[in-house]
Amino acid sequence: VYPEGEIRNDALAYVCNGRTPIAQPSHEASSTTRNDISNYTQRDSARAVGSLLNMYKDNASKYGGTIKENFQEAFDKYLRVIDDLQIPSDKGLQVLHNMLTGEALSFYSTIRDNCQTLGDAQTLLGAEFMSAARQNAARRELDSLLFRNELAKADSPLEALESLRKTITRVITQCPERYRGEKFRIDFFRRAIQSEP
Repeated sequence: VYPEGEIRNDALAYVCNGRTPIAQPSHEASSTTRNDISNYTQRDSARAVGSLLNMYKDNASKYGGTIKENFQEAFDKYLRVIDDLQIPSDKGLQVLHNMLTGEALSFYSTIRDNCQTLGDAQTLLGAEFMSAARQNAARRELDSLLFRNELAKADSPLEALESLRKTITRVITQCPERYRGEKFRIDFFRRAIQSEP
């Protein structure tokens, strides 16, 4: 039986490096060590990353950088997922491109080398996809909404109204802060409907 410190060193080597401990201590000491030290191995890490990649395998779950998508919500979701899966932030940064598609992925490929941490990536992506120009474009998008356009794509007037409501709810989060309140949500909705001939 090894002294407690050597047991921990062997267990740490196993957990951190994926190496098998040099010798097996007695059963009692082994179970104590397992309770004291996280058993998050490289295999567990690979499984967690695999789960993450599976969650972001289709474009519908990815952030594309369009006006109808909220960057901060998408990035916060990504951070929650890697936290829930216990993926270290450095690995989360390595696979961040998997949560992106379209314009967002293209932009990220130009800044990727400047990102040393997830915080760096969030700052640089946020500066691009939450910029004043983008916020104003979102407001113009809401100003241009017309009920008849939604009706042409829908099977019924009720479905068109629901589609209009969802679009306004989604896009308004991209507008300048002063336009994000309930009053403006109602105004954009009313304008879209009243613009009809």
